[in-house]
Amino acid sequence: MYAENMLLKKNKLVFFIPTLSGGGAERVISELSLNLPAWVEQHIVLFENKISYSHKGKIISLGVNLSETKNLFFKLFEIIRRIYRFRKVVVSLNPDAVVSFLQANSINILVRLLLPTRKYKTVISERTAISKIDLIMNGLYGFVNRRVMKFIYRRADIVIAVSEHIKNELMRMFKVSPQRIRVVHNLVDAEKIKGLSQEIPGHPWFSQDIPIIVNMGRLSEQKNQTVLLKVFSEIHKERDCRLLIIGEGVLKDKLIKLSQQLDIGQDVSFLGYQNNPFAYVARSTVFCLSSSFEGFPNALVEAMAVGCPVVAFDCHSGPREILAPSMPPEEDFFGILKADYGMLIESGNVQALAEGIKIILNDKRLREEYCRAGRERVMDFSPVKTVDSYLEACGL
Repeated sequence: MYAENMLLKKNKLVFFIPTLSGGGAERVISELSLNLPAWVEQHIVLFENKISYSHKGKIISLGVNLSETKNLFFKLFEIIRRIYRFRKVVVSLNPDAVVSFLQANSINILVRLLLPTRKYKTVISERTAISKIDLIMNGLYGFVNRRVMKFIYRRADIVIAVSEHIKNELMRMFKVSPQRIRVVHNLVDAEKIKGLSQEIPGHPWFSQDIPIIVNMGRLSEQKNQTVLLKVFSEIHKERDCRLLIIGEGVLKDKLIKLSQQLDIGQDVSFLGYQNNPFAYVARSTVFCLSSSFEGFPNALVEAMAVGCPVVAFDCHSGPREILAPSMPPEEDFFGILKADYGMLIESGNVQALAEGIKIILNDKRLREEYCRAGRERVMDFSPVKTVDSYLEACGL
């Protein structure tokens, strides 16, 4: 689509994100970076030099470490430092477009407002259901930040929403013009993931004939592994099965303690962060997404890419668009929905989640059907489609 640009000068694109380590947004930048055409000169600007994903292009660190403080005045000081240092980077690079993610979004737009004579596009990516922001940001800091976001988002040239649900919330809650919003689902390099999944995981459970439920994600309130442990405890009373939880997070110690209290500790394995989680997921019986909210859950699509049948809460947002793309977003259902590409569960219905997992565990034919259908669905999130959408949003 953009082959004619190869005959012209290179277009300069800046990705801007706090770190390139550990999360879904960071993995998306990694994949975008690796799949951009050669005629794009790319730079990745970070708050701090934390990198765990492969990439192309030059890394530039602002040298401003992330902190966990909720003190409004200290946060303001941090923001001013980031603005000052990122402004210097933009002036030096003179990019054609800046694409930002997460906490870098506000800095991206504020610097753009400070450089009114510079001609470059500002693109911000919104990855979380706007209606759930209160669950992430609370107190005085959260109150101020939500109002800053409302001011900022309407001043971006383009806002990329990772789901239709987020697009609708941006229009309703932040009054962003629909002409400024592009829905671009996260890319998933299915071939790369399938290749990585061929590695043999070094875990004794995979040499035994006992079904394994797997979950992959940050150990946090949002990802809701507490509910998953309780659900697993109920299933475990009826049949032999095991639970693998892949990821790190602030709730790890509490989750381990809960598994012991529920008397399932011997059949729950907390694997922590894994460089190659796909080898584990590919050999598991069912993947469960227990999140209370999402944006576009990469882990769900990655599980489908390696042929693992999936069960997911119909949380806001993403699972419905992935598993039941023809289903209207406003349509209600109760309990369990056997969707086209996986099992969709009424959000928050714990008993239905347990029943959905049991159905998958007990029905080999359904597992095979979802394995095949999931791999087909993943092709809709190919790198080529997503890269083209980002380049178009950037005007490149």
